[in-house]
Amino acid sequence: IGAVPKNKKTIEALGLTMVFEILRESDLKIPNFASSAISIVGALVLGEAAVNAGIVSPIMIIVIAITAISSLTFTEPEMINALRWYRLIFMIGSTILGLYGTVFVLILFIIRLSHINSFTEPYLVPFAPTNIQKLKNSIIKFPIKNKEVNNETN
Repeated sequence: IGAVPKNKKTIEALGLTMVFEILRESDLKIPNFASSAISIVGALVLGEAAVNAGIVSPIMIIVIAITAISSLTFTEPEMINALRWYRLIFMIGSTILGLYGTVFVLILFIIRLSHINSFTEPYLVPFAPTNIQKLKNSIIKFPIKNKEVNNETN
C-alpha cells in the first residue's frame, strides 16, 4: 500500500458527500413512511459496493457517515444549506493548504460569525464583543445566590 495523494482523498470525500446529499434529497422526495429505510439501505449498499470495488476506503465511509449523521440533527433548510457550503469550503481549504488551510478557513468562519447580529445582539456575545457580566455564566454555570423570587400573581 503506497502513499495516496491527497487529491484522491478529496475526490473520495466530495463524491461520498455528494452521494449522501443525493440520498438525503431522495429521502425528502419520497412521501411515505419507508423513505428513511430506503435511504439507509441505499447508503449501506452503495458504501459496501464502493469499498468492495476499491473506489473508496473504509475509513472514508466512516468519516462521511459520522459527518452525515451529525448533520441530520438540523431540520431548518437554511441551516442545512449553510452546513453544506461550509463543509465544502472547509474541504477545499484543507485540500489546498492542509492543516493551515483548515485553520485559515476556521479563522474566516469565526470572523464571519462575529459580524452576524441576531435580534440586534451580536451572535458571539459574550465572547465578541466581550461582556464580563454575561461571560460569567457562558462556559461554567455558577450557583445563583441571593436571587429574589418574584411570587406576585397577576
